[in-house]
Amino acid sequence: MKTSAWNRAIRIARALAIGGLVLVLGLFAYLRIAIVDMPGSADGGTSAVPSVELEAMADRLRESVDALSVGIGGRSIFNPEGLDKAAAWIETEFERRGWTPIAQRYAIPTAEIQAAIDRRNERLQLRHFKRRLPDFASRDASVEVANIWVEIPGSNERSDYLVVGAHYDTVSPECPGADDNATGIAGLLELARQFRESKPRTNLLLVAFTCEEYPVGGIDLMGSAVFARSILAEETKSAAGMISLEMLGFYSDEAMSQRYPAPFSYFYPNTANFIAFVGNARSRGFIRSVAGAFREASAGIPSYGVAAPIWLAPDVMRSDHEPFAMNGIPALMITDTSNFRYGEHLH
Repeated sequence: MKTSAWNRAIRIARALAIGGLVLVLGLFAYLRIAIVDMPGSADGGTSAVPSVELEAMADRLRESVDALSVGIGGRSIFNPEGLDKAAAWIETEFERRGWTPIAQRYAIPTAEIQAAIDRRNERLQLRHFKRRLPDFASRDASVEVANIWVEIPGSNERSDYLVVGAHYDTVSPECPGADDNATGIAGLLELARQFRESKPRTNLLLVAFTCEEYPVGGIDLMGSAVFARSILAEETKSAAGMISLEMLGFYSDEAMSQRYPAPFSYFYPNTANFIAFVGNARSRGFIRSVAGAFREASAGIPSYGVAAPIWLAPDVMRSDHEPFAMNGIPALMITDTSNFRYGEHLH
């Protein structure tokens, strides 16, 4: 009798072990096939761009980052004059590259900003964080802000629009925001320059977004949300996809310099020398297309991609592509992976 019960227990344990193994292998296969795998080779190859051109481009990018982070400095909803200076500078830079910028100006009620601050601080308190966002001290009923954008016609005039954007605000008046996100704006301006010399096939909208950072970044008055709604309401424009340039400038060749949220460390390298294409599962086809084209172009830098469900990896939506993706427009961010790469240096 005891032997029979023991054998039955062994069979149950064996079945549970096999079932667990099948579940783990199935999850691993799902992550690999549906979320992680991207077309082409990840190593980046040798850049197809001559070194002289790369050096000149690097100089231009560095000048743009310096102009925003050092010349202007903090540009936050907490110091709207910094936002105004940055917006004016971006308009001038678009003009210098031969385009006519448009300012999409709108007002954010002060009461909405304070309500967002209160909600954010309540969440921080529940998580036992000591840091708090300061109250919004403005006495004005609202704060006027602006998205700055240019339209670049493609050779296929009937094509839908591809939106490429980056935010120019910082998390606080004290934050220079060199990487977050002067690097994204620098990339946006370089695209404006390149497409003046070489016409794209598809119609483009290049947009410098305001107010991506908290507290406005937590409500539907952030710049990218306002712009996304205007595109969806525009009968003459239809967006085929959106690319957010989000923190592009921090790299390291040191081992263990790259971290990931679980369980992605099993699929990606621990060296922070690559660029990432990141978005939600519904944008998978778009992410694979963009990442594959990047790899095919021999960019000279390793690249990886992820198209993950939001419930598994909420961080895939931490940029200006989120309002577009939530409205059914395929969207992604191109990023150096932010705090997963340099931790305490964030902001």
